[in-house]
Amino acid sequence: MMNILGRMMDKSTADVASDGYHKYKEDVKLMAELGLDSYRFSISWSRLLPNGRGFVNPKGLQFYNNFIDELVKYGTGLVLLHHLNLQI
Repeated sequence: MMNILGRMMDKSTADVASDGYHKYKEDVKLMAELGLDSYRFSISWSRLLPNGRGFVNPKGLQFYNNFIDELVKYGTGLVLLHHLNLQI
């Protein structure tokens, strides 16, 4: 419930509204159980290349490697090369 200032009375926030970063295995399993045969996702390039070029974030690379492996395990997944993440 919100108060007059638009703040939650219990001080909760929406900082973590969807935690796919930590729960991707559960999410992919649920998608398979629901019978979904494809899952479209985009790669956050800033997660892989935090400085825009050069240094590759090993944790970001490992996340996408693990996530894609999980999708392949269930026979699904479609990577988008561009989806609302283009900076010019």
